[in-house]
Amino acid sequence: MNKYLRLLLLVAGLAAISFALPSTVLKFRPQQKQDDIVKILTKQSGHLAGTLNQPIQYFRKLSIVPNPRLMKFEWSDCGNSSSKIIFNNISVTPDPIVLPGTILVSVNTTINEDITDNLSAQVVLKRKIGAFDINIPCIDNIGSCHYENICSLLNKVPKCPEILIKRNIPCHCPFKQGNYILPSTGFFINDDPVPEGDYTLKIVLSYKQKFIGCFKLAASFST
Repeated sequence: MNKYLRLLLLVAGLAAISFALPSTVLKFRPQQKQDDIVKILTKQSGHLAGTLNQPIQYFRKLSIVPNPRLMKFEWSDCGNSSSKIIFNNISVTPDPIVLPGTILVSVNTTINEDITDNLSAQVVLKRKIGAFDINIPCIDNIGSCHYENICSLLNKVPKCPEILIKRNIPCHCPFKQGNYILPSTGFFINDDPVPEGDYTLKIVLSYKQKFIGCFKLAASFST
């Protein structure tokens, strides 16, 4: 699974429910899954991906580089007056981010209603190709996916990371009403080839089939 897409989803996950699970989110997927996603992204540009072990000149011909930089990172709360989850602040440093390396992520989120179960999320991940924003399909639960039961997915995580325990940030349902703050926390991320370009991510959260929050993120990768 491509680490840059993983990075986008990590930040969005931190913001959406303030309980980042780096040991789960950043774990390696099978090599075939990594290849599949790279191929889909490059085919959208009219290219074929090839293998991940080519020299850098090969990847540059396809507008793919082993060590691109995160040149732009923007976020916004796209909720409304009915939102129960409010995204107050999100920070990702350094600027620019160069991988492999350590990123620092901080999140401040407010939950205005107890969330016990039936929490779902609609995720839309897009890459700009020319004048068009193209959906990145859902592969192995990564990409433009619908997560029907987030609580059941979180139940598969046996133990919360120590940094979350110290901050009283839950990583399993229920999520109690309150303000959740994750201070600047480091995550080491390896690098994988990734197509350069502009990406957008939108997450719409629902609780018992009712809208409770929305989060948008935009990121650009370049050499």
